[in-house]
Amino acid sequence: MTQANVLDTINCRDILQDMANAVAPPYNREIRSRSGVSWSVASEPPPIQIFGAAGIYTVVLAQDPRDIPSALSQVPRSKRPVLNPALFDAYARWYPNWTIALCCFSNRKAKLANPLLWWYKPMNAEQLFLPGVDCHTGDVPDLDSNVAVDHVIAVGSHDMTGGDRVVYRDKLPRSVSPFVCTSLIGQRYNENMPNGDFVCQLKDVRLGKLRAARCKPDAA
Repeated sequence: MTQANVLDTINCRDILQDMANAVAPPYNREIRSRSGVSWSVASEPPPIQIFGAAGIYTVVLAQDPRDIPSALSQVPRSKRPVLNPALFDAYARWYPNWTIALCCFSNRKAKLANPLLWWYKPMNAEQLFLPGVDCHTGDVPDLDSNVAVDHVIAVGSHDMTGGDRVVYRDKLPRSVSPFVCTSLIGQRYNENMPNGDFVCQLKDVRLGKLRAARCKPDAA
């Protein structure tokens, strides 16, 4: 993956919220109003890439997460987080051969953020993977713990039967619309759950069935 895998969301800032609203209506139902595609990706991306994305972010994209701490000096100081190298050692063990993105931003500009939207070829074409390993302290996540989950997950397929129709407030750009479904299935999770990621089988999603399994990383 490279910078070319990031889609421009400047004209559809509410796209993720619109998806969440379709499958899990918000507690406050008020919704505010807002007044041909080609891609090319290098066959062998560099080990570390650093670039701006979605307005406020500086993205550090690494083929090995252990390379991220030493590259942080290239991120603007105002966006530079304090990192725990042990965290990236753990991710290297848990997600071998995965591309890892660290998205850096300044809290002062958080409200100006556009959503980060990526396209990629999946490692497993029969599964939909939703990252969910949880830790808010900067320490290595405890995969044997229960954590307080406050997520909305939404999945879909262009071949899916049924689902909830998504009403997008903004007209989707031609660079985005091929990757976005008009109907989704999903659920809000607001409970204590075992730490881990969410995985859905694509065959279930195509049938309009949400069976999201909470799983530890395969290498854990």
